[in-house]
Amino acid sequence: MHLQRVMEVALKSYGFLLGLPLSNQPSWGEVLRLTGEEIRERNDKKYAKIWCSTEEQEFCEGLQPLLFSVKNAWRNTSMHADKKYTEEEAEYIFDAVKGFMRHIAAHLDETGVFTP
Repeated sequence: MHLQRVMEVALKSYGFLLGLPLSNQPSWGEVLRLTGEEIRERNDKKYAKIWCSTEEQEFCEGLQPLLFSVKNAWRNTSMHADKKYTEEEAEYIFDAVKGFMRHIAAHLDETGVFTP
């Protein structure tokens, strides 16, 4: 649960990068839906929205499936009291979140400013 709270900071930052109006405590589903729509619109030539750079586009397109995986595999089940993790599973989740956070922190600050 605590790792998910850390990742919520990343979700907000990701939303800020894309210029999305997020609620004070956005749900994962809300952020993923809005970011997915924004990515599709920026990739569709009929919209006037554009990417700031190819690096930003690749970063966002690569981040989206990682967030879906975390939401579906870990967040949904960890929010229920009957879910238990073995020590090995817990270490795997910790390492995955740590790696994800290092990746996102290397390119995105808390306010959503992207650095290639």
